[in-house]
Formats: sequence, C-alpha cells, structure tokens
Amino acid sequence: MEELSKSTKRSNVAYIIEAMLEYFIALAVSGTYLTHVMTYIEIPSSVQGVINSIISLGCGFQFLSIVCPIKKAVKRTIIILHSISQILFSFVFFVPLFSFPFEVRVSAFILSLGPAYIIHNYINAPKIAWCMSHVNDSVRGKFTANKEIVSLLGGMAFSFSLGALIDFLEAGKMIEIAFTIIGGLIVLICIGHTISLIFVDEKANINEDKPKVSLISLLKNKQLMKVIPIFIVWDIAHYVTISFAAAYQNNTLGFTPLAMTLISVGGSLVRILFSRPLGKFADKYSFIKMLTVCFISHTLGFITIIFTVPIIGYPAYILYSVFSQIGNVGIASSQINLIYDYVQPHERSGAFAFSRMFSGFAGFFATLAVSPLYDLIGDSGLSIGGGFVLYPLPVMGAISAVIMIALLIYIYFGFLKKKKKAPEATAENSDNNA
Repeated sequence: MEELSKSTKRSNVAYIIEAMLEYFIALAVSGTYLTHVMTYIEIPSSVQGVINSIISLGCGFQFLSIVCPIKKAVKRTIIILHSISQILFSFVFFVPLFSFPFEVRVSAFILSLGPAYIIHNYINAPKIAWCMSHVNDSVRGKFTANKEIVSLLGGMAFSFSLGALIDFLEAGKMIEIAFTIIGGLIVLICIGHTISLIFVDEKANINEDKPKVSLISLLKNKQLMKVIPIFIVWDIAHYVTISFAAAYQNNTLGFTPLAMTLISVGGSLVRILFSRPLGKFADKYSFIKMLTVCFISHTLGFITIIFTVPIIGYPAYILYSVFSQIGNVGIASSQINLIYDYVQPHERSGAFAFSRMFSGFAGFFATLAVSPLYDLIGDSGLSIGGGFVLYPLPVMGAISAVIMIALLIYIYFGFLKKKKKAPEATAENSDNNA
C-alpha cells in the first residue's frame, strides 16, 4: 500500500473530527432535544412529526448542488455556509426563551430550522466529494467505518452528558436554562467544526476536462437508476415511523429525557459493535448483500414497534432500538459506496445529491401523508372496543414493515438473484483513476 502524504493524513484526520462534531450538532437538533423544544412551545405531536420530517425535505434541496454547483472556492464557500447553518440551528434553542405569541414562536422555530437544513443539505454532497477526494477508493469502506465509530463514541458521551443535564434542569423547573446551554454548545461546536474543515486541504480540480454533470446524464445511467429506488423506498419506510418516534416516547410511553438518551447511547454501542463485522461482510461479499442484512434488521425493528405499547414500553422500544441500530450500520455507507461504484469520480457529488433529492422529498411527503392518521389516533391511543387500544406509532411501524418487505423483494429480484451471472462493470473498476 502506498505511503500517504502528510496532506492526505491531515485531511483524513480533520475529516473524521469534522464528522464527529457535525454529528454532535445533528444529535442536538433532532430527536429528544428538539422534541423538548417543540413540546415546550406547545406544538401538537402530529405537527412535530411533520417538522421532524423537514430533515427529509431538506435532503431534497441537495438538488441545488446539481443545478447550482459550487465551482470555485469550494472550501471557503462550504465553510461559510456550514457556519451559517449551524448558527441557525443554535437559534432554534433560543426561540423558547422569548415571550412571543404562539404563532410567532412557531414561525421563528420553523424559519430557523428549515433554512438551516436547506443550507446543510445544499453543501452536503460537495463537502463529501471534497473530503472523500483524499480517501483512496480501495479503502473507502474501512475509512467510513472508522469515521462512523469515532462519531458514535463521541456521540455517546455527548448524548449522555446532555441528557443527564437536561433531566437535572427539567426536574428543577429550569428547562429554559437547558435550552440556553444547548444553544451555546452548538455555537462552540460550530467554531471547532469550522477549524476542522480549515485543516482539510482543497484539492485542485482534477476533473476540469470532464463533461458537465447534468440531470440527463445521471438519468441515462441505468445502474444508478436501479440503485436510487432502494433509498427512495427506504426513506419512505424510515420516516413514516422515525418522524414520530421521539414524540411517542415522550408523550405516550412517558420516557424521561435521561431514559431516552440512555436508549440512544445503548443503540450507538450496538452500532459500534456491529460496524466492523458488517464492514468485513461487505468487503467479502458486496455492499448490496450487507445492505440486505441491514434492511432485514430494520424490518424486524418495525415489526417490534407494532407491539410497543405503554405496558411494555421500555423492553419493546429497547429491542426496536437494537434492531434499528444494527440496520443503521450499513445504510449510510452503502448509499455512498453503491452510488460511487456506479458513476465516474467527477459525477459522484451530483449523483449523491440526485439520490438524496428524490429520497428526501419522498420521505417528507410520506410523513405528511400519514401525519393525519397519527393525529387521528392521538397520543393516548384510540379505543376500538373490547378494551383494546390502538396506539399511533405501532400503526406507523406496521406501514413501515410492509414497505420494507416490498423493498427486500425488489432487492432480491433486482440484484441478488442476478449475482449468479457475471458482474457488470462498475465506474470504480472501469475508471478507477479518473
């Protein structure tokens, strides 16, 4: 294996640190902590689910990186836009501190969270392409696994500390102080995140002589068009349930913030334990087979959600968390690596954005479609006679499970069954040095 240059080593280490710090912010502005803000300003649970899916809708704005690509001063532009996005994220936690009318606070909340995610997703694909340009194609799987492990270990400590702090302050009727601390922490993390990006070198544009990437050229890539539906359907199944999970834990199952954090930390530990074994499985067999294993685990998780009701809330939700975190091990890395395998290097940023655009919008509109059903059933459940109570998240889990079974059938007939034939050439082995 060739010796890495000092520039490459420094850039790779800086990228790993950047990913960890970005993960800290992602944890702070989603799930438990975001739910507490929305509950504090009295946003209904059904609306909370829609707002949570803004994350998914934001992914759709990766489309902008195709039609309005960052061509010059990539490093400087990404650093500036990232900082703006993260400052907006911090403002989300300052909104509850103002004594404005309900409508004003909700509007301020959405106008902070929405643009923050839009900017974040606009720069996501070019940032990944820039940072991953320092990683040799032959070790992409190993590098992304190591990067994820570092992020998860740091995220466990961050989540546990923050959850314990919020629990303590909430018990003392000081939740507004907790919001102030989280907002301030995001600002400090933003500073560290900016510094880490500064240490990632900006490579010269080695693809200047390559043809311009367009939607048409991406649409003509038949292999890419086979891969993208996998992640579109996955995001639909995922967001139908996960968009309401935090609200269900808080409002129906009655989990405390510390309990929610401990479940999250435990799930991260499970994800770390399975990360390397599944990474080796992918190297030996293929990313599509690893992805199949991950999807099967997620399907089992959604089936578990069907039985997650208040009387067995903790054990059932913990079991769901285990299944889902095993499934999460390979999904993000598979999306990057499968797409990167089927396109030329100069097309990678556009192809990844293209995939996230469609799956992002699909996830958002799926959440929007099932939100009225969640609202109809309500946090307390819907009594349907005979002493039986129908709870909202189990219904969402059933919908997700059916979708996942259909997706597994597609993967089997579209990919796994054809493995008996000679493998088709991919972009990686046809133009590895482009």
